[in-house]
Amino acid sequence: MVELKKEAVKDVTTLSKTAPVALAKTKEVLNQAVADLYVAHIALHQVHWYMRGRGFLVWHPKMDEYMDSLMVILTKSVNV
Repeated sequence: MVELKKEAVKDVTTLSKTAPVALAKTKEVLNQAVADLYVAHIALHQVHWYMRGRGFLVWHPKMDEYMDSLMVILTKSVNV
């Protein structure tokens, strides 16, 4: 049991030393993901507004669905 405690303390010490670097990298990756999702949302919005042609009645409502699902993902990711 004493060995387990020593190992646990060693693990916590190691984790606490690397945690700030890992946290910064995680924030960077998540911020980029949110930015990319927002750009995708804007692109879908543009397609939605400027769509024409034969598939309009099929694809126009589909773009609404896609934009709504992206907005849900963005809202959840920002409110975490």
